[in-house]
Amino acid sequence: NGVLHLMALGKKLDLSVITTAIGSVYLHRFYQGQSVKQFDPIAMARCCLLLACKCDDRAHRKARKSRPAVDELVEASHLLNSGDISDGEDVKSRLRNRLFDDERILLPALGFDLAVEVPQQYLALTIGSWKVFQRGWKVCNHLMASILPLLYSPRLLACGLINEASEHTKVKLR
Repeated sequence: NGVLHLMALGKKLDLSVITTAIGSVYLHRFYQGQSVKQFDPIAMARCCLLLACKCDDRAHRKARKSRPAVDELVEASHLLNSGDISDGEDVKSRLRNRLFDDERILLPALGFDLAVEVPQQYLALTIGSWKVFQRGWKVCNHLMASILPLLYSPRLLACGLINEASEHTKVKLR
């Protein structure tokens, strides 16, 4: 539920897929040691996405929008949850404060280790066939909702995705 919210929020804010994937890894890493009952997955997803936006500078080099203002993140998240923007500033202020409180919980839980690689980085560098790339990218984005990025290295996942995509598209690898 939290990862799906994170992905929808990343799409709504027009963030790069890599930034959203990094936020997804943060969220999975957080819940490896924490309980879903103790920490709201939607609130933590919002926080993980904000942290990913702060840490991922690849999008800056590509001149993509990668650092949404906190207010923009809060407003988009509120819209996704309630569908209503007319609740007023009090709700948005509480969400903003909660976001900063959650960040104080998230950073120590991650051990302040924010260096994350995701399979999308390697897919973008290695695939020569457009059909294989599209299939691999699509499967990779769905894969980010699972815990596989925590279990296997991004390079290994990218290799598996390239192999699966080439078999699915019937394109032979060189």
